[in-house]
Amino acid sequence: MATINEVPFVKGHGTGNDFVVLPDLDGARGITAEQVRFLCDRHAGI
Repeated sequence: MATINEVPFVKGHGTGNDFVVLPDLDGARGITAEQVRFLCDRHAGI
């Protein structure tokens, strides 16, 4: 599992789609829609 600023994540792809998974088992991460858009940007994100 990779990390970005100590936040663990897994990145993958399948059936023409890209996936970024951020574990948040207790629901405490609090990521905004703007942060999601930034992280998922194919050219600037992870």
